[in-house]
Amino acid sequence: MNFINKLWIENLYIGKAKKIYYILIQKIFHFRKWHISPINEREYAIWIVDELNIKKIDKKVVEVGCGLGEIIGNINAKYKIGFDIQKEAIAAAQILHPFTKFISGGFSKIVNLDIEYLIIVNFTHGMDSENLRRKINTLDRKNNIKNIIMDVSCGPNYKYQHNLEKIIGSNYKIIKKSKQFFYGSTGKRWIEIYERKEKK
Repeated sequence: MNFINKLWIENLYIGKAKKIYYILIQKIFHFRKWHISPINEREYAIWIVDELNIKKIDKKVVEVGCGLGEIIGNINAKYKIGFDIQKEAIAAAQILHPFTKFISGGFSKIVNLDIEYLIIVNFTHGMDSENLRRKINTLDRKNNIKNIIMDVSCGPNYKYQHNLEKIIGSNYKIIKKSKQFFYGSTGKRWIEIYERKEKK
């Protein structure tokens, strides 16, 4: 990642300016207000972008629940697709990140894709573990996925905390875990990266 791109996602002053801009366009597109928080304020999201931008990515990067596209839109990959169930967020994301493809929809829209990295973060704390496990299993059956990136959130404001190894299943192994990112006095989150095991 070059210096300008790094400033764009990490500098807090730029983040404040982006937040003002997002507040203004929210009045036009009417996406949910939690999307106005820029990547500059979300350390876990910066960690994901930094982690992928040091790699050579040949196949697709796909993000589920992409919001305004601040993670997927800042990854250096030729083929990028962001999915979100809120069509208003998708419409805004396509303007903000014109070199990324965005599709309105969730898990069920992701079929028959060769995916090098599948990103699923910042919303699974609202899903129970069995429901999430079924959706990940369906994605695995219907696509060719090499790596999965997910987050674990815990604290009083998060309904569910998941054991990702059980949810993602035995076809994958964990290869990297981020540090813990703390929010307020009680909330924390970390990122885990899983890689598909080679068939023996």
